[in-house]
Amino acid sequence: VDARTAGIELQNLTRPTVAVGFFASFAAVALAENPQWRTRINESETGREAFAFAQEVRRFYPFVPMFPAKATKDTEFEGCPIHQGQRVILDFVGTLHSAEEWDNPASFDPERFMAYETQSEAETIKPFIPQGGADVRTGHRCPGEKIAVTALSAAVEALARPEVRISAEAIDTNYSMTEILARPKSGVRVTVASSS
Repeated sequence: VDARTAGIELQNLTRPTVAVGFFASFAAVALAENPQWRTRINESETGREAFAFAQEVRRFYPFVPMFPAKATKDTEFEGCPIHQGQRVILDFVGTLHSAEEWDNPASFDPERFMAYETQSEAETIKPFIPQGGADVRTGHRCPGEKIAVTALSAAVEALARPEVRISAEAIDTNYSMTEILARPKSGVRVTVASSS
């Protein structure tokens, strides 16, 4: 493998790993605010609850507010001409919280993803664009997204375990929808009870 390809592949592994760290902090907040899901995740034999919870974390807490790009060719969107080279912005927050696209978008509800068993199935939800849109081979979707979802699902399972304590008091769960790499303002404190 040439150096350029190796560098690109390293970034494709590193970026989703960083994303998971930010998403995991929001998963901890969501578990503290939705304790009934901790029970469901712990009682699950399939891991689908952790997967659905991870997907809803990605929808509810966008990693970045928007994604800028340049049009590669002249096109049109809803009657508005877009010219080659023109800057365009994909609005993650607006799309992932749109009442036109989602039922009760302001509610954290992992149940909306329980019908999907795999990441490939979840990618068929057109407005579900937490790490880009379209097909990873032909569109602008993060090639490391499947790694991120797998790692985040594992993090959700670990955070939901009974011996894990997530400090619910003094957590400022607010976050800026304009900040690049969103995170809870106060951070999250997680402790694990000793097994002895």
